[in-house]
Amino acid sequence: MDERSHNDLQLLLEKKWDPVRGVGKTLGKIRAFCVTLFMISIFVSCLVPYVAGLYYIMAIPLILCAIQPALTARRTQARAKKHGWFLCPWCRYTLTGLDDTGTCPECGNPYEKQACVVLFESAYRGYKPDPIILKQRESKAWKRMIELRDGSTDSSTNEPQRGSGL
Repeated sequence: MDERSHNDLQLLLEKKWDPVRGVGKTLGKIRAFCVTLFMISIFVSCLVPYVAGLYYIMAIPLILCAIQPALTARRTQARAKKHGWFLCPWCRYTLTGLDDTGTCPECGNPYEKQACVVLFESAYRGYKPDPIILKQRESKAWKRMIELRDGSTDSSTNEPQRGSGL
């Protein structure tokens, strides 16, 4: 696994980037910026009471950044459940009716049904197994999806790797 793939896997496992839930790399940075502005505006409004309006102006982007992922997650959960948890983990396109392995028609990334189902079930299903087991499942599934996306090959046969053991 190259450095870019390894960095993507780290972000996915640390939940700083979660395409399944609709949290992109950029949105995470925007959220952090909004939280920082919000905290600064609270501090300033406490020191200088006549700029308390700044607090409300800074609260608007924070509220918008907090609401958007929740709405996206609700819609995605409903769609995933309706289609048997078989959505593309990169763009959330419904893959129902397509082969168990293939390329997403929406974003062009390869997928495997088993990995997709594991990712969406672990993110949205009401039942949650032991957190360690859940992290192991997600780790294997995301690693497999990154390998498929980046076209990783088995060094001994130079064939695309198959069978992730999920």
